[in-house]
Amino acid sequence: MSTPEFAPLVQHFAKVLLEDDYWDTTDMWGLIPCYGSAIRRLAESGDPGLLRTDAEGLKEAAQGDAELERRLGAELKQQEPIELWRRLNGLRYTGAAVNV
Repeated sequence: MSTPEFAPLVQHFAKVLLEDDYWDTTDMWGLIPCYGSAIRRLAESGDPGLLRTDAEGLKEAAQGDAELERRLGAELKQQEPIELWRRLNGLRYTGAAVNV
């Protein structure tokens, strides 16, 4: 996850996903446009904007070490695209339940 290729690769796959037109046209299930927006943000900025960082928790975990706090924050940010992929993968299961 911490390789230099990670962010460009994630952004590339986000752009590939955006080639499909259902992200904006699937009104019957609100999660699709919601995740489409997250994919768009990921493709444009590298940040899907799904998670909030607990700044106080980071400070506490770093115990006053500013460099450690920065590294922990960066690690959490790198987990965000992975969380988006996990949620997208879960759509096939929750979608089946909605369609029953």
